[in-house]
Amino acid sequence: MSADLAIKEPCLVATSANITLSGLQTIDGVTVAAGDRILVKAQTTASQNGIYTAASGAWSRATDFDVSSEAIGGTQVLVTSGTLNAGSSWRIAGSATITLGSTSIAFERAVDSDSVAFLQRGPGAEIRGAEAKMGDFFNLLDFHDAANGANITDALEAVIYDAAPGLVSIQIFIPEGRFVVSRQIIPARPITLRGAGMYASELVFQNLATANTTLLGAFGIANGGTYDPAMSSKAGNGSGSASFSVFQDLAIEIDGTRPTGLDYGIWTAGRVFATNVRFVNCGVKVRAGGPTVGSGAITGNANNCVFQNCISSYSPEHGFIFEGTDANACAIVGCTAYGAQQFGFYDASLLGNSYVGCCADGGGISAVSAYVHRNVIGTNSSLFSGCYAESNFAGDIWDIQTGGLILQPLGILPEPVGTLGNPTFASIESSGLWGNLPLTVTPSKQNAFTVGDATNHAARYQAEGLYIRDRNGNLAQFTAEAGGTMLLKANFPVHANNAAAAGAGLAVDSVYSTATGELRVVV
Repeated sequence: MSADLAIKEPCLVATSANITLSGLQTIDGVTVAAGDRILVKAQTTASQNGIYTAASGAWSRATDFDVSSEAIGGTQVLVTSGTLNAGSSWRIAGSATITLGSTSIAFERAVDSDSVAFLQRGPGAEIRGAEAKMGDFFNLLDFHDAANGANITDALEAVIYDAAPGLVSIQIFIPEGRFVVSRQIIPARPITLRGAGMYASELVFQNLATANTTLLGAFGIANGGTYDPAMSSKAGNGSGSASFSVFQDLAIEIDGTRPTGLDYGIWTAGRVFATNVRFVNCGVKVRAGGPTVGSGAITGNANNCVFQNCISSYSPEHGFIFEGTDANACAIVGCTAYGAQQFGFYDASLLGNSYVGCCADGGGISAVSAYVHRNVIGTNSSLFSGCYAESNFAGDIWDIQTGGLILQPLGILPEPVGTLGNPTFASIESSGLWGNLPLTVTPSKQNAFTVGDATNHAARYQAEGLYIRDRNGNLAQFTAEAGGTMLLKANFPVHANNAAAAGAGLAVDSVYSTATGELRVVV
């Protein structure tokens, strides 16, 4: 084989940046010696590229790459050492005639993982190399400077804001480990942030000195608009829309000092989909369509957000909160709010959302309520199906102030203390929820009543909002009278079950006295 043909003798190292072509220097982590073959492929003046022999003085082109006939398109050379390029193979790109010293020479990877072609799966499909396939996901560590240690703020911002600028959205893989983030992240485009497994990848937002006062979250997901770029060293941070972002298989924690009001791991005014995400010392806030509770003029559409198997623990405010005119029809499935300082699940949306199999745990730190459903701006008729609560709460378990549907509530149901609306409660059998619970009147609570005994009340409603049917479908309705007296109208026999008159049938217009008021029954 002639010396000017395609495959050259291997080089020790290859350059990745412009160098001075003289002296014994360190290239790609290797200190070269006189006589070593060096592949120079990244010169600012591309005509200088080629294979050289190192020397203490000026370098010269290698003897098999010092005439134009030895530098032809497709010429290949293997690199044996180096931090970045060990084991890589390179070739001269193109097929144009090269004149050494005047023609620009470009090297591209040759025989390595990128040359492994994947089979075409359809007619005319593109054949792609392994490197291109793996590049569909951006690995966070590919952008990480090892000198930064566990702090991956620069890397995270680099991949979110700078990587593949032509892509509308990007997919980012976070390897297993605990990584520190020192600034808020407000993406300018949709992101898919995926960890290595169930909470195996942790992003710890640590000692945040400032916060975007419009989006008070570690991740602020906007649905258009421009936010404060000073929150990041990257230009354009927070500009544009990151609606339809995805978070999966990771943990988001806020640790150390934090700006006032920065209580949420994700604060979104756009559509977010989160699966298997643990929020530590923070919660989730979905707020869109305009201000409702609190300050700030947030617009956007967060309808149809999905949170599945997510856990919020020790949030300084709420575990999960949904509010605004465009924070509706969201699905919150199998989620847990543990140890929130205020409410476990707080819904003040316009139309309502669906909560299925969720758990609110007071965590023994005097959380106020497990489930709060408020009519702030609209009808807000949410569904709570198979949701339950446990541990201590300072207030209501079910603080329901507007119509909703609560199916098969589970867990402890202590005495509520707040104002409630008129939701529909349902269980497999009415006796399964209300059976053997005495009825009492509480005139001191705005003519409301409670169902339950003195220490285990199940729920409390406005007087005019309770309806009871027997198993034959006959209807009875409670209404309020002055002084807290409750009037029950029914066309079927009604029985009271308590210590004073256990199981006794009450006569027409009879008055039954209780410790907290009177109950008048009309049959």
